[in-house]
Parts: sequence; C-alpha cells; structure tokens
Amino acid sequence: MTYQAALRSSVPGRVRLSLCPKAKDSAVHLPTIAARIAAMNKVKEVSANELTQSLLIFHNTTEAELISQLRQHGIETQLRSDSFASRAAPSQRLARRFKASWNALDRRLIDASDRQLDLGVVTFAGLASVGIGQVLRGKFLPAGLTMMLMAFGNMPEVKLDP
Repeated sequence: MTYQAALRSSVPGRVRLSLCPKAKDSAVHLPTIAARIAAMNKVKEVSANELTQSLLIFHNTTEAELISQLRQHGIETQLRSDSFASRAAPSQRLARRFKASWNALDRRLIDASDRQLDLGVVTFAGLASVGIGQVLRGKFLPAGLTMMLMAFGNMPEVKLDP
C-alpha cells in the first residue's frame, strides 16, 4: 500500500512529515508507516504523533535521499512550496515580523497623538529617563551611560519649521 505524506519542516538531520488527511483510517496506518521508516537505512529514530498525524524523523542523510528512500518504501512525499530550502532563516522571519509590528505600532501612536509622538520619541524618552535614573542612583557606569548612549543613538530626527 502507498501512503501520502506532506513534508512540513526540514532541517539537516530532521524531517517532519504529516500524513495526508485523505488517507482512510490514517490513525491506524501511522504506526505501520513509522515502522517502515524506522527500518530504513540511515534513519536513527522515528517519533509518531497520533494527535497531529505527523512523524518526526531523525536521519543521517540528505533530504533528497530520504525522500527517495521514502518513495521506495511506499510513502509518497509531497514537498511544500515553502520547504526549508526556499524559506528565510527563522531570525530573518522574526526580524521582519518585529519590524512590521514596530511600524504598525508607530503608525497607531502617530495617529492617536495627532502626529505629536512616534515610537522614536517615546523610545528616546524612555531610555533617557532610565539613564538619568541610573545616574541619580549613582550607577553612571555602566548602566546610566549605556542607557544615555542608547537614547541618543535612537534619538529621532528633529525637524524645525522655518
């Protein structure tokens, strides 16, 4: 019998497959599929999750070779268009999400304050306040100085009206 699975994630040495929902009685087949994969060459460990209908495979081979072996053992694997090779690194995705959130928050703050405040001004005020507080507590070095340098490094551009 041939089983259909989708590649959900892939990093060197580890692949996660999800059993396609079309498979009739997929919960019954999951242990069978896990046993087939565990018997393959260069597979170190297979972990089956019945709740998510997924398999986590630890291996000592390339992704392409593993998929080829899966096919030989009756497991057709569909590659997702956003598989590991074509996706950005997690840190890049996180940085893009952070930047998008920061920009959205900045726009909301600008709108809410009738263009009087933005996140640059708020960040400057917060860092400068913490720096001044540290200096007043006698902690000029390193905390006070660090906060002040960060504040002035993030200081918004001042635009003077003529």
